[in-house]
Amino acid sequence: MKRIIAIFVLLFASLLLVTGCGQEELEPTPGLEFYLLSDGTYAVYIGTADTSKVIVIPSEYCGEKVTAIADRGFIYTDITSVVIPDSVTTIGDSAFEGCTSLTNITIPDSVTEIDQFAFNKCTSLTSITIPDSVTTIGWYAFYNCTSLTNITILGSVTEIGKCVFNNCTSLKNIKYAGTVEQWEAVYKNEAGNKYAPDTVVVCTDGEVSIK
Repeated sequence: MKRIIAIFVLLFASLLLVTGCGQEELEPTPGLEFYLLSDGTYAVYIGTADTSKVIVIPSEYCGEKVTAIADRGFIYTDITSVVIPDSVTTIGDSAFEGCTSLTNITIPDSVTEIDQFAFNKCTSLTSITIPDSVTTIGWYAFYNCTSLTNITILGSVTEIGKCVFNNCTSLKNIKYAGTVEQWEAVYKNEAGNKYAPDTVVVCTDGEVSIK
């Protein structure tokens, strides 16, 4: 009888590690640190986390949501991959600036704002998808991402800041999930992206210059 109970306990523990999609839930990275925001939620930053491993950010801390990647939260660290939960709404100023080894990051469709210099000098990043939830991309957000070849913008962006794609020397086109008219309606800072002169925006009904 005791053996049967032990087996059921083990099975139940295993079920707790599996999500509704049948995939194992990744354990949050130890050593990450957090600070309280004015709305009672938390922002996360690198703390003493081991940057040689995949960084897994938890969706909650002390029973409250983690809603922001802190300003300069992971700046100039040697992280290679980050898992961001769908509780996060803001990627802060210079959050991943200078992360030259970062090759893999998925922005969840909870994020509404990518702040200035967020991915500046992420020179190993080759592709990025901006989800439909994002409305604002801040100044220089992808500045100096020299290996970036593929950007997909899924449609709800209303403002693109100054020089967002400047010096993205490998970038030739941006896929935009809206029409040319919708792209033209997006506010783009007048300084534009003059250092990405060959880049075109591929819309659902045609192509336009990024400038």
